[in-house]
Amino acid sequence: MEVANISQEELDCIQKEVQIHNMVRSDYCVKLYHSIKTKSSIYMFQDYCNGFDLAMLLKLRGRITQSEVSQILKQVVLGCRDIWTLSVIHRDIKLANILLHFPEHPEVNTMRTAEKQQFLKHFDLSQGNFKAVISDFGLSTIVYEGTNSQLSICGTPLYSSPQLLKKRGYSYKVDIWAIGIMCYELLCGKTPFHSFEMKDLVAKINKGDYTVTLKEPILIECVLFLSQCL
Repeated sequence: MEVANISQEELDCIQKEVQIHNMVRSDYCVKLYHSIKTKSSIYMFQDYCNGFDLAMLLKLRGRITQSEVSQILKQVVLGCRDIWTLSVIHRDIKLANILLHFPEHPEVNTMRTAEKQQFLKHFDLSQGNFKAVISDFGLSTIVYEGTNSQLSICGTPLYSSPQLLKKRGYSYKVDIWAIGIMCYELLCGKTPFHSFEMKDLVAKINKGDYTVTLKEPILIECVLFLSQCL
C-alpha cells in the first residue's frame, strides 16, 4: 500500500496491525511472514490462498449446506481460539475476511477467474479437505483482564454485537457474536438483522429476534450453536 496520502494516525494503525499479526501463529489464520516500509509504500508478505473468500462462496451458491458450514466454522472457531489465547480480539470477523485455500488442488492456482468460480461453486466442502483461514487484522486489538474498556465502535455494522453497540466495552464475545452472524448468513443467504436505517438496525440487534428458514431440516446442533453465539 502507498503511504504518501496516509495520515500518521492511519500509519499507527497499520503498525499496530503488523505488530498484532506478527503475534499470531495459527494454522487457521493467514500468516504474516514479513513487512517492509519504504519511503513510498508498505509491503506485507502473507500466505497465498487460492480459493477466494466466504463472501464469494455465498455469492456463487446463495446458501451453504449445514454439513459444509460445520466444516468451515470448525476452522474459524479454532482460529479465534488461537487469537484469544494471545489476549487479542479480531473485531472484524465476517465472510470477506475468511479466505479459502485448497492445498490438494494446485491446479486452482493457474485457473482464470471464471474457472475458479466454477470450481468453488461445485466443490464439496463437507469432506473438510480445504482450509478456511482468518485474515485482515486491521481492527484487531489486545484486551486486558477479559474486557477492553475502550468504547470505540468499529467493524461491520451488520456484524456488531449488542455489547459493542451499547458502548459497554468489548470482550471476546464480539467475535463470538460475529461468528454466529456469519453462520446464519451462510445458511440463510442473508444476515439475521438488516435494515437500511442504522437506528432500526441497532434496535433489531438489541432485540435479538431472528428466524432460521432452511431448505433442509435444521439440525439441533445448528440451533444450539446459533443460540449460544447470538
